[in-house]
Amino acid sequence: MKNPKHLRAESECKEKVTSIRLTQGQHERVKKKAHEKGMTISNYIITTAVNGNSVTPELLVKLQDIANEACSVMEKHEPDRVTAIQQEVNGLWQKLM
Repeated sequence: MKNPKHLRAESECKEKVTSIRLTQGQHERVKKKAHEKGMTISNYIITTAVNGNSVTPELLVKLQDIANEACSVMEKHEPDRVTAIQQEVNGLWQKLM
């Protein structure tokens, strides 16, 4: 029977512990990336390992090309909005890296 104090389903209860060794630089990078995504280091590592990271350099280039083209079109119609769009795209780009 499920303990009433636990909110997770039994299938979601974590019962295994794994330790990993990192260099100082690796730890700092993982910690920074986890913080940027609003996650704990543990959740970040699990999510990345389970879901993978399908963001490739080619995909990032394509994203930037689309954003550049959209900004070119926007300059003609709403030039004041272009800087805000560029900043939003740069923020997304940084999160994907």
